[in-house]
Amino acid sequence: MLEKPVQPDIQRRILLNALKHQASDLQTPVDGEFKECRINIFRNLTGRFRLYCVVSAFFSLSTYPSEIIRHQDLNDHVFNMLSPLGAHNQPIMQFLHLCEFYLGLISGNSQMHSLSAMAFTSVCWRTSDNPSRALECAMLLFSILLFTTNFKPLAEELFQKIQQSLDFMHTPLRFRINVEDDDEEGCWYEFDGVMVEFFAQVWGGYETGGPLEFILDQETTLPNPTAVLYSYISRSRHPDDRNSYKQRRLLSRILELGCDPNGEGYTTTPLQIAVAAFDFVEVETLLRAGADPNGLGHLDGIQWSGIFGDCNHLEGLSALYICQDGSRNAPSEDERSMLEALLLQHGAESFATAQPFLSSDSNEK
Repeated sequence: MLEKPVQPDIQRRILLNALKHQASDLQTPVDGEFKECRINIFRNLTGRFRLYCVVSAFFSLSTYPSEIIRHQDLNDHVFNMLSPLGAHNQPIMQFLHLCEFYLGLISGNSQMHSLSAMAFTSVCWRTSDNPSRALECAMLLFSILLFTTNFKPLAEELFQKIQQSLDFMHTPLRFRINVEDDDEEGCWYEFDGVMVEFFAQVWGGYETGGPLEFILDQETTLPNPTAVLYSYISRSRHPDDRNSYKQRRLLSRILELGCDPNGEGYTTTPLQIAVAAFDFVEVETLLRAGADPNGLGHLDGIQWSGIFGDCNHLEGLSALYICQDGSRNAPSEDERSMLEALLLQHGAESFATAQPFLSSDSNEK
């Protein structure tokens, strides 16, 4: 069934009203019991036109992006709404976050079924008073990739608009982000790095053609491909995210960009981390790429720490030792046995040069 084309005049009015939104438009404070807060947000959404336009404008970004970018003024309005440096971006994103948290409005919409749970988590940027042009572009692209499902038309339009090298994608970004965990309780995480490393950790393999693959499609070189490898191996995994063909293909693609499969200069190796996650496909892919089955990293190297924790508890433990001693973290005994057999096949040995400490809820030795 063909979608009805966007009507520029109506869309223009929606976007302009959304851009007028201010924090003061939310008349009822959001606090107290969940049910009461939910009712308050619903009343604001249905009773105030600007707030209705905020949600409508967002949905249009993923429903009609190709039509929107055909009109220059609509382009400008969209980029003003999504830019973290825009005057109204913060209240707009805060209200959208409330609509998602209390009403499930965004992820529950049939048009947005593929949207990740990362959508509309709170982001607190840390920037200088006079950000560079490269930083402005990087922040805008990051927001497009994070907050819109059908992001390709908007991202490609941004590339055309700025007409400069895509090196801006490697500009370091600093922010705090609130991410929902498996229990749907938000936790704050610090991030300081380039956007490809962020999406490797958060959106590594959730979907084909996601933000990580989009960034990799734009360039054949990365300033620090090994950091991207660590980000990807240390990512947050979903149950259906383990041992899949898609994961093998994406990991192989990252390795082809010039990564060191042994993580030269780090205190732990990618193989140790992959084994601790009991990811058979990734372990096999790393071994085929030349990973040392008995590598331990470097004592005085860099301690890897990502959004979802560090790997310090693996220091000094061989990959086979991690597999054998970490049975309580394995999905099943059969999968642990298969992984053990794979490591033995490649000459892995079981040993520990540090005090073993494999508890999944521990953060230090």
